[in-house]
Amino acid sequence: MRLEVFALTALLIGCATVPPPTPVRVSTDAFLTQRGVLTIRGRQFPLTGYLALSEHDGIRLIMTHTLGQVLADVLIKPDGAMHVMRPSPVLRREWIERFVAADLRRFAESGTLTFRDRHHTLELRTVETKPGPQPASLFEVPR
Repeated sequence: MRLEVFALTALLIGCATVPPPTPVRVSTDAFLTQRGVLTIRGRQFPLTGYLALSEHDGIRLIMTHTLGQVLADVLIKPDGAMHVMRPSPVLRREWIERFVAADLRRFAESGTLTFRDRHHTLELRTVETKPGPQPASLFEVPR
């Protein structure tokens, strides 16, 4: 009887494991500077993003606020593994992992510059592109 209840509960609830990260494909090596407007619940926040792209090493985003305060520093490796490189005093780690990394993955996959979901809207404009290989040190995961 206990085994049947456990099996039924497991079927109804589902597996608690997290699916493996989706691999990220980057088709170029470049350093992009982007300006953006993040809208949350009708409030707008101007942002600047510094985005390093490497076909072999992944994607690194450093997102800053108007006065240069770092809001998010995220690294996504080619295998899809995501690392918050430096915690932000403004944005919670969970928010960075859930929203910033998701938008970053979508940007890498499609090059889309506008992201919308029920929680936020992010509109980006690339203002500078420096093509070429990026330093490997930008993509090293801290210990």
